[in-house]
Amino acid sequence: MRGQSAIAAWGRDYGRPWLRRLGFTRAYGPSQPALHRRFAGVAYPAVEAALGRWAEQVLRAFPPAPGTPEGGALDGKTLRGSRKRGASDAHLLAALSHRLGVVLGQVAVSDTTNEIGAAGELLLTLALDGRVVTADALLTQRAIAQAIMARGGDYLLAVKDNQPTLLWEVSAAFAVPAADAPPAVEAHS
Repeated sequence: MRGQSAIAAWGRDYGRPWLRRLGFTRAYGPSQPALHRRFAGVAYPAVEAALGRWAEQVLRAFPPAPGTPEGGALDGKTLRGSRKRGASDAHLLAALSHRLGVVLGQVAVSDTTNEIGAAGELLLTLALDGRVVTADALLTQRAIAQAIMARGGDYLLAVKDNQPTLLWEVSAAFAVPAADAPPAVEAHS
């Protein structure tokens, strides 16, 4: 369910057997105001840390095939509907396991900065030893690459026109020298 009212309706509609399985002892589920009070008291950093630990346990319990690197992606998203409701710091930077599709960790991106500023904080929470981190061109930054390597990881970062010098250097490194280029094929009519 996507909201507190919908969660309360689910508890009402599916009744006692499901509520018992979820640990509720009353014959009815909590109302929307009761859920609101409960959710307001949740220490979300503790929940996120616990979920991150669980995700790491899942990765260790189900390792990749031998010789296959473990990959994780850094990517940011704005929470759906947050702008309409006037939420602040509603943009998140998350790390996602390529293989299992589970979120390994996430941090809020302050409205006064961008994902680059939050990436260092997120990388400190992740187990990177022997893993390959991918990210979009926005996160292709020297400090981010250094932080990944300092924690034992490797990286594959996209390079685009937002860093023209780096793009030129990468293109030049992979350019085929003229002497090694295949011969040009001429079209004859």
